[in-house]
Amino acid sequence: MTLLETLALLTFILTLLGLIVDVIRLTVEVISMSLMELFTLLTVILMLLSLILDAVRLTVEVLEKFSQRKCDDNKKD
Repeated sequence: MTLLETLALLTFILTLLGLIVDVIRLTVEVISMSLMELFTLLTVILMLLSLILDAVRLTVEVLEKFSQRKCDDNKKD
């Protein structure tokens, strides 16, 4: 994975985290929430973040295997 790809990935993750924080802030400001509702919202957001991180991890693994396979093919030739 190149430096540019890593920076793009980090930018994407930080943008998503920023959006999540904005949603939480707006939700708390607009709606008077009970503590249980707030914890439920945080649980859902953390689950979504976990899914995003799993997708990123899987993408990195696929890119690494593809790069390794390409290197192995070049060595064979």
